[in-house]
Amino acid sequence: MTLGLKTGFYVYDEASTETDKYDLIGGVMEMSGLDMTIDTSENTQYGPDEDDWRTFEAGMKDAGELSVTIRARPANKAKVDALRASGLAGETLKARLKYPSPISQNADFDAVISKIGMPTTKDAHIDITFAMKISGKPAMSSVVQP
Repeated sequence: MTLGLKTGFYVYDEASTETDKYDLIGGVMEMSGLDMTIDTSENTQYGPDEDDWRTFEAGMKDAGELSVTIRARPANKAKVDALRASGLAGETLKARLKYPSPISQNADFDAVISKIGMPTTKDAHIDITFAMKISGKPAMSSVVQP
């Protein structure tokens, strides 16, 4: 697990007052699992004139499963509750990880929550762990610095 110092976790909400409609749920304390995999299919030619090496071609891509521990401010409790409810309802959510400098990138993705941890509190903050399966191709974009 890596520390997500200054990385934010956001969820898209059409009713948001933010200009980009992404509401901050909380800061990322830890995250892991954003490892893309690519299926392979064997396409070896067999026969007396072929060498003894298998050949492969790339297939479908899988963006992975993100495990993230989020620390939310008490004012964001309703957003954390809504995220948990979305997971229990089996909804696909639009999420964003906002990486600080020097990465300065947004990773936007659709995801299905596959694991919900029990929330705990620390100094009035809410800590909660989620695992989510990324659905489709994530989009990367530059963070506009204020």
